[in-house]
Amino acid sequence: MSFLNCTRGNVAYIFALLLPSFVFASGAAVEYNRAVTLKGRLQQSADSAALALAQGQLLEEKFTEDQAKDFLRATLSKEHDFTITTLSVEQPKSGSAIVTVDATVPTGFLSFFGLETLEINVVSESGYDEPKDLEFTVFIDRSPSMLIGATPADMDKIKIINEEMGEGPNCAFACHYTGRDSYTLTRTRGGATRLDAAKDATALLLNKALESDYADFATIYAEVRIFDEDVSIITDGTASQALTDLVNIVPQTEADMSGNKYAQTDFSKSMADLLQVGKQKAQTNTDRLNYAVLITDGVADYSWNGRKIEKFNPEKCNMIKNSDLKLAVIYTTYFPLYENNFYNVHVKPFENEIMPALKECASEGLFFEAEHAEDIDAAMQDILERALPRPVLKK
Repeated sequence: MSFLNCTRGNVAYIFALLLPSFVFASGAAVEYNRAVTLKGRLQQSADSAALALAQGQLLEEKFTEDQAKDFLRATLSKEHDFTITTLSVEQPKSGSAIVTVDATVPTGFLSFFGLETLEINVVSESGYDEPKDLEFTVFIDRSPSMLIGATPADMDKIKIINEEMGEGPNCAFACHYTGRDSYTLTRTRGGATRLDAAKDATALLLNKALESDYADFATIYAEVRIFDEDVSIITDGTASQALTDLVNIVPQTEADMSGNKYAQTDFSKSMADLLQVGKQKAQTNTDRLNYAVLITDGVADYSWNGRKIEKFNPEKCNMIKNSDLKLAVIYTTYFPLYENNFYNVHVKPFENEIMPALKECASEGLFFEAEHAEDIDAAMQDILERALPRPVLKK
């Protein structure tokens, strides 16, 4: 009886009975942890492919479904611890993607218990997160100083025209009037000015926006205003409607320029107008992403106790940016004309202050200097890339 009543070895007996369970649980935990780690790697690869496929639709060269699969295979081939059983890439719509990967992970310890593989499944979906409509408000300086040739070839053509008119050599501005006018002659001879370049670049911006995948998810709006002594609205509506109105940016003759062939640049009016536009859009278009683009050479020339010529004043810019407008500034370089007495007297004293003043006005990363037409185009492309939202991973 004393032997039967003895309990001094019970712990050892119980431990011996439970040991197989402990070993199984420990081995299973190790195998499971390994499978979780490999699933994380699979998820990262699937996320990268889904984003690349969706975001690639915004680029000139599309990232295709086949390329996404090749990317996944190349990435996953570096992993030797699992076998891909299913690899699926879908695009329900441009700018979106669904990547599905199924795999099996071979087991070690668990195979002794009949479980030779563990299954892994990952799904990654990308697309636009609650897309908002996008609106561009473009303010274009239409004063005579914007009538310099759009390209070096155009500048040479205008210099010849001005010399023929007796305005002297080396003037590349199509803003002279002596019975005939250099502006009309420039257009007649197929020349282009910076104003033409600004119009064409605005069309490029709107066309590219409408061609983007984002236009399948949201509406693109555009408002275009020109300013010289006053501010005029060229168009205000959808981007597709605006494209048909852009022709009105460029006057056909010198006399068409605001009805005043000597119209000047009054930034106090134009910036006050832009500030009002910003406040209005902040109040009424809260469901839109609002971008403003100011295209100017940054030299004010207006009537105030005579003729006043000065650099751009950025004092209203912070108020404009605080109205939730992202403000891009394209500075069309005011070329120095040292052979011209008017330039030396009125502009040269502050020529080095023009660009810093305009740069201060722009939102961070949205200042651009453009010497010729192709530079304005490049700036508009950059603005569009920054403005267009990017697809994100959907959790």
